[in-house]
Amino acid sequence: VENIAVQIGDEVEVGQPLLTLTNLAAVDREKQIIQEKQLTRQQQQGVLQQQQTARQRVLELEQKIDRLKYNLSPLRTKIAEANLRVSLAKSEADKLPLRQRQDSVPRTKAIYQRSTARFNRLESLYDKGAISQEQLEQAQAEVEIAKVDYDMAIAASAANAKLERNQRQLSQLQSELELQELQDAIALLSKQKKTANLEYQQATDKLALLNQQARQLNEYQIPEVRRVIKATEAGIISELPVAIGDRIYEGNSVIKLAKLEQIKVAVEINSRIINVLDK
Repeated sequence: VENIAVQIGDEVEVGQPLLTLTNLAAVDREKQIIQEKQLTRQQQQGVLQQQQTARQRVLELEQKIDRLKYNLSPLRTKIAEANLRVSLAKSEADKLPLRQRQDSVPRTKAIYQRSTARFNRLESLYDKGAISQEQLEQAQAEVEIAKVDYDMAIAASAANAKLERNQRQLSQLQSELELQELQDAIALLSKQKKTANLEYQQATDKLALLNQQARQLNEYQIPEVRRVIKATEAGIISELPVAIGDRIYEGNSVIKLAKLEQIKVAVEINSRIINVLDK
């Protein structure tokens, strides 16, 4: 009982407010609904932020993947062109008589052979006394120099060939490594994108459930919190069995009305004067 607008003896008319009741269960339910609405709004904001973050992450990953794929295609073309240039260069090098490459060994070998043959002839002449020892020694020095040049040409040719092989292998490995790194990066980003898409879908589904819950909470009809009890008939307040602050339950009597036309009053009268009274 929140308020009592009348007291015993008051005369009331039909529809006149008598007292106000507060539905405690409705008050508790109203507080609960308000709390649920606030919690739902907070969850909606949090999930919406998660959804937006996941969506932004998906877009960023898509852009990175597109950039890597854009770089991957020209790289494959460059690798193919580089391999073609190496093949052409090797073919041309095999055809050209470059002193520093294939011809250097045959040239020094020929010089060494000629020097050796000349020394042999001069040695034969020296034995016959046809030439001086100085001429023979000079020829021998030429043979030794030609031999050193020949040996160095062989070593240089082997070193150049080995260097070229290593360079080609290194270039090929670098190209393969770069290509593999790009492919691995794309695979990793694709995996991250799949995870981000999953997070976005989960956030979207959760947000849909929260929106549905919010609609249900808005549509929920909370029982009447305060109810004004009004007189259903005219009469006089004869009893007030409740007071402000009382907790009552359905079926409890709160007010009793007496109808004036039906009131019967017993009055004690001295028997000596009863015959002289009018009704």
